[in-house]
Amino acid sequence: MVIFVVFLLLFGSSKIPEFAKGLGKAVREFQKAKSEFDNEIKNLAEQTQDHVDTLKSDLIRTPESIVSSEGKLLAGTFTGDGRVQSPHSDFAVEVDHRMPGDKVFDANTGKPFLIPDPLVAVSVETPSPASEKHEG
Repeated sequence: MVIFVVFLLLFGSSKIPEFAKGLGKAVREFQKAKSEFDNEIKNLAEQTQDHVDTLKSDLIRTPESIVSSEGKLLAGTFTGDGRVQSPHSDFAVEVDHRMPGDKVFDANTGKPFLIPDPLVAVSVETPSPASEKHEG
């Protein structure tokens, strides 16, 4: 009340309607800006959620869809301790009761790989010194 009386004494009664009109415009502009900001945030959240859903669907694939570039499942490799190592990571699995051609899933990546056939598996051989030719 005191502020209103001071305002009335300083500016007079003719300035009150102009001040009220300006205050009303300012409030309307503020509400409009707030509404536009809220709508923009809502649209951005929807776009982000759509993008996340798209990325999620791209990442979640069935193991059968994760294959080599030739369209075949990759086979693991035998390690020196009788285990089979995944071609996708350092994960290795005990052969135990598994048969050649069985599908195993890499615990680190979730990608499938096949147990190789030990008769077909190629081991890396180092050349013997007798087979090397020495020039000199």
